[in-house]
Amino acid sequence: MLLTSTVIPFDQRFGLYRAIDMLCEAGFHSIDIDLYNLESPLLQKNNSKAIADVKAHLDAFGAIAHQAHAPFPIGKDAYRIPEENVDVLLRRSLEVAGALGISQVIFHPIRIYDSTSEQRIEKNREILLPYGEYAKKCGTRIAVENLFCRHKEQKKKLIANACSTGEELAAMIDALGEGFVACLDLGHAGLAGQSAAGMIRTLGKKRLHALHVHDNNYLEDQHLVPYQGDMDWGSIIDALAEIGYDDSFTFEAVPRYLHSLPESLCPSFLRNLYDIGTDFVKRIEEKKKAYGTL
Repeated sequence: MLLTSTVIPFDQRFGLYRAIDMLCEAGFHSIDIDLYNLESPLLQKNNSKAIADVKAHLDAFGAIAHQAHAPFPIGKDAYRIPEENVDVLLRRSLEVAGALGISQVIFHPIRIYDSTSEQRIEKNREILLPYGEYAKKCGTRIAVENLFCRHKEQKKKLIANACSTGEELAAMIDALGEGFVACLDLGHAGLAGQSAAGMIRTLGKKRLHALHVHDNNYLEDQHLVPYQGDMDWGSIIDALAEIGYDDSFTFEAVPRYLHSLPESLCPSFLRNLYDIGTDFVKRIEEKKKAYGTL
């Protein structure tokens, strides 16, 4: 199992290359690359030097880029820029993934108010299938993430929507077929009223190939470090071991204080995150022995 961490928000503060250095120096040797930041040098039209520079930074540490986030949302109103530009950026993100040897790129599905699960699946299938074909050509695949959304009138209220349940995310992956896998954002599960452990078991090993790991209070998408919130990590570890999960374990723990945390303290924050992840992976692997899922 790969222990991975996203470069966000460090790339926004220190630049992409310094962010990669910081993560590798903390112990991470598998990196989640930020491609939804439209300012990323990797997303620019002339990006060959940026790709070479990222490779060089990773190679210096014997590290890899295993995963990336595509620009999102993917709808026509994304970023308030022309829809054709969104398409260019999404395709470019897949090209970059192929060039860097990235295994999977995270895509967010479209959220649709006042819709049924079947309607959401059909609309997202229509939008995502062409990108799946392009991903294959680039040598990567797409991982579809579970989301939640805000109530139309009660803005503080979070509700289920696109792929919020294990059943809908599983049906989405099955409808899309080859070249698509599931990314389970563990924090999003509870925000949509779902059990993260239950969603893991519903998706199963065949579909589930990416995790976003962070904590919250079940009320806000806080992206806390595990154990800073209220999530039940014991049940999550147990469910992952039960299905024999063996893909990436990616931290998306970016609490707000990281944006103002003194630079001198950032390395110790990352080392602590690495230690937590190492412990998680060890506990999952040990439990697999009991389940016979190694």
